[in-house]
Amino acid sequence: MKRVQSGVSSLAAIGALAAAIAAGGVFWGCGGDAGGLGEIPGDDVGIEVSDETGLETDVPDTAVTEAEPTDTGAAEAEPGDTGAPSDTSVPSDTSATSDTGAADDTGTATDTATATDTATATDTATATDTATASDTATAGDTGASSDTGTTDAATDTSVVLPTLSINDVSVSEGNVGTKSATFTVTLSSASTTPITVAYATADGTAQAASGDYVPASGSITFPAGSTSQAITVLIDGDVLHESDETFTVSLSSPSGATLADATGQGTITNDDAAPTFSITDVTSTEGNTGTKAFTFVVSMSAPSGTTTSVNYATADGTATSGSDYTAKTGALTFAPGSLSQTIDVLVIGDTTVEGDEHFNVNLSGAVNATIADNQGRGTIVNDDAATTMRTISIDDVTVTEGNTGTKTATFTVSLSGAATAPVTVAYATADGSATAAGAAAVGGADYVATSGTLSFAVGETSKTISVTINGDTLEEPDETFRVNLSAATGATIADGTGTGTITNDDAVPSISINDVTSTEGNFGLKSFTFTVTLSAASGKTVTLNYATANGTATAATAGPGGDYVSRSGILSFAPGETSKTIIISVIGDMTVEPNETFFVRLSAATNATIADNEGLGTITNDD
Repeated sequence: MKRVQSGVSSLAAIGALAAAIAAGGVFWGCGGDAGGLGEIPGDDVGIEVSDETGLETDVPDTAVTEAEPTDTGAAEAEPGDTGAPSDTSVPSDTSATSDTGAADDTGTATDTATATDTATATDTATATDTATASDTATAGDTGASSDTGTTDAATDTSVVLPTLSINDVSVSEGNVGTKSATFTVTLSSASTTPITVAYATADGTAQAASGDYVPASGSITFPAGSTSQAITVLIDGDVLHESDETFTVSLSSPSGATLADATGQGTITNDDAAPTFSITDVTSTEGNTGTKAFTFVVSMSAPSGTTTSVNYATADGTATSGSDYTAKTGALTFAPGSLSQTIDVLVIGDTTVEGDEHFNVNLSGAVNATIADNQGRGTIVNDDAATTMRTISIDDVTVTEGNTGTKTATFTVSLSGAATAPVTVAYATADGSATAAGAAAVGGADYVATSGTLSFAVGETSKTISVTINGDTLEEPDETFRVNLSAATGATIADGTGTGTITNDDAVPSISINDVTSTEGNFGLKSFTFTVTLSAASGKTVTLNYATANGTATAATAGPGGDYVSRSGILSFAPGETSKTIIISVIGDMTVEPNETFFVRLSAATNATIADNEGLGTITNDD
């Protein structure tokens, strides 16, 4: 008897197996049908070898699960049984699990399905593979074409990109050179790869072509891990008074991110003071006939970036409109950057021998500017007099006021040459910021008004005018008044206005507050009156803040429940006032307790200093 193992995977093995059977041997099936014993009688030549060998490339036969414990996988051959050759159930059996062969069926001896099982060659299991982000089909893998799990960052909408934002910036322009307006571009979260974005400035009310700022464009790159980058735009300084101006910095074309806030606004704040208007004086001869233009120049102290305007109107002095000149009113408008304009006033010529005459051109109602010199004087020089006619002028005087009594401001009136005949001229003072009839509460008059006539004898060249200045102790700005000449005879007036300046010599007053001590009473409210005092009267309004503060006494907002009622506010001293009071209500009780204290504190004084800023309130126990 011969024993042959089955489960071989080649034709040679099958041939050997057949030979063994023909020799009448017995074999053990050790392949897919484990443990099956097939006994073949030597005289049973009708037995045919089962063709269930798996050579037909059973797909998708999985040989691993083909044999079961009771499956012998072959038709049973018994002694004398010649029917086996017609048993065709094995060749078509494609699943070992459905083999119903008898227990001693030894057909599995030639079952070699696993030897050539090529099911994995066309394995399509990866067709629904969604796990790999960049899954590419391998040889024979037909699932890749329908793979829906790809998460390529270029097209996969599940990837969330960081966002870019730019802030707004405000910067004062300065007067010269440039300043930097630094915009910050922020990434919402760091990236593992570089991110880029383009930027460019654009005009708003600020104009790059007008020199408000330097245009800028380009791109910025965020290295991996970075979340912030800067864009610097240069701002050009100027001395133009103008409105605040704006421009923008816009982001575009981001790579690796999206735009959340793509526009940053740059605000250029004006830091230049409003310009001032001034007007010139004009002196010229009148002419004998027709009219002659007196051209007054109205100037701005600095160019402005906004449109400015000012009104003007002529006014009589010693010259009379209609006979000596033609009255005129109107308005001047200055375009941005303009510095001067002119006003022509027509003077009427004559042949009358007369003294010099004057009229004024007054400015008012300035828009986007202030007025530094509001009056232009037009002096009409007589050209009909003898060649020996002299001119008269008066000087300006400055004097400190003093604290008490009076001082004298002495003006000198001069002739251009010694008089060859008597010369007379009238004079009179006129208020400016200094007044001749000041209120007693603010120190009274600043000076004593005076008027009269000066007479020059032959050969004299100068005379004086004395004006009395009143001393005071008021801290105040410097003040001015004028002495005007008029109605000259035997001479003409070349400079008919002398300015007197009274300079302040008084220190800023100081502020103090007293202490108050009193009993509290048994019920109701009792007034503690604190006095706030200025060291000297001021010519300006003085203000300060006050507020109560706890000591050992406790404040109540109103009514019972505390020792006093808290209070705060502002004290205002009008010019000349030196004392104010603050009343604090103390709450009475019948509790036996120690004396208690609170404070009244002063702060934030204007036009004065604080010498003693704290008043102590002492509530003495009376229980």
